[in-house]
Amino acid sequence: MSKWITILVSPPILMTSKNWLFIWSILEINTFAFISLMNKKNESEEMMKYFLIQSMASMMIILAMSMKMFTESSMSMFSWDTSILLVFSMIIKSGAAPTYQWMPPIIRKMSWQNTLIFLSLQKMAPTFLLLKTSSLMMMNIIINLSILMGTILQLMTLNLKTLMTYSSISHMSWMLLSGEKSTKMFMFYFLIYSTILAMITNECSKTNIKYLSKENISKSLMMNVMSFSGIPPLLGFMPKWLILMFITESKFNKMTMLLMIMMSCVNIFIYFRIFYLKMLNKQNTKKSLNNSKLFTMSSNINMVSFLMLISTPMLL
Repeated sequence: MSKWITILVSPPILMTSKNWLFIWSILEINTFAFISLMNKKNESEEMMKYFLIQSMASMMIILAMSMKMFTESSMSMFSWDTSILLVFSMIIKSGAAPTYQWMPPIIRKMSWQNTLIFLSLQKMAPTFLLLKTSSLMMMNIIINLSILMGTILQLMTLNLKTLMTYSSISHMSWMLLSGEKSTKMFMFYFLIYSTILAMITNECSKTNIKYLSKENISKSLMMNVMSFSGIPPLLGFMPKWLILMFITESKFNKMTMLLMIMMSCVNIFIYFRIFYLKMLNKQNTKKSLNNSKLFTMSSNINMVSFLMLISTPMLL
């Protein structure tokens, strides 16, 4: 029970803290809490890999703090070289491009419950800290690399966990961009992202589906995956639309906006291509119509975005 409380409570604590020694301590406690969830026979190797990757990132934070202490007494501001170390450590911890390679092999062996936690709560704090430590130019590079690599890599797999992993890299670029506007916008995007991800992992854990090429994929899972990719007018499209509104009204790099729109279109094409081919398969017809309750729930959650599209801009 205590490990669940640690995982749930640590992200908001980290987001409100300004002391890097305290931030490092909470990050380590959070890491060990998640490792304890992975303490199963089939996840032991992945647990060790995860521990080593996170330890390397943590050592970089310690190194940055040590360098800072040798130069100045204040811990609030970091010089350019120490900032680079902090940024790179957060890129590793969050799994953003270009240091995403360690994530897919680990996630493929995880349970769906741990996959949900890993792709949502475990990414929340490092992504927010990445916003705090990055310059505008560096942020542009990370956003562009994440949206580009995350989308292209989705073309190369049908494994659902791997697909969710690469999709989360793309979503990270949108989260970082939303954080440029406000913390409120960042939290709003993260909430929508986590909600859709929870619906996908919940259904996958019940049906034990591993590949989108399987014939027994349900309509509700199809809808949730399409919503996750940001297809209008589903729920996943709404926060992206709001962010694009923000970009057009701000002085943010317009080339970044163009790249994100193009990659979102490619993302939509990827899922339409998969599901269109499945719909042509007549053997899939009866099997995909079984779970009507889940489909109704998914439809209601996704289509409520119509009303939210009208009201949300006033709240943000």
